[in-house]
Amino acid sequence: MHVFNDKTSQLTRRTVAALFVCGVLVFVAAGAASKVGATNAASDQAKIDGVWTGELVQKDADGNPTSHGDLYLRLEQSGNGIKGVIGENEASASAISDAVLSGNHLKFSAQAPGGPKGPVTWVLDLDVRGNKMTGHGHAFRKTDDHSWNAEAKFSRQQ
Repeated sequence: MHVFNDKTSQLTRRTVAALFVCGVLVFVAAGAASKVGATNAASDQAKIDGVWTGELVQKDADGNPTSHGDLYLRLEQSGNGIKGVIGENEASASAISDAVLSGNHLKFSAQAPGGPKGPVTWVLDLDVRGNKMTGHGHAFRKTDDHSWNAEAKFSRQQ
């Protein structure tokens, strides 16, 4: 059995007290840092409200542009919720769905009426930089199991 003398006992109590105070300080600092991080994350979220115009540029297997379509996109952001419409123009626009904004990255899907071969489901994956959005889209037409990709470019109207 080992017996501590008074000097060792005082040192041990001081060490325990110092470790306890350090632990409390680390805990408080971590809590403050997480609040600052949460505030910064909310302020880092892109602002996407407004009317955007742009185009989808499809490319062939060699990467050459084959066609493009002009687009109208209206987005409304309320907290974490995003609503909007997209189409060739405002009159023919379809509602967007599954919209997710993470920082400067926006992803959503929409149904387009398509042509004689039937409706097309689009998924757009965009990076927002101020009044510009760029990225890509993927389209799928169920009637003939056809899919294709396109580059997307939008500018917010002032």
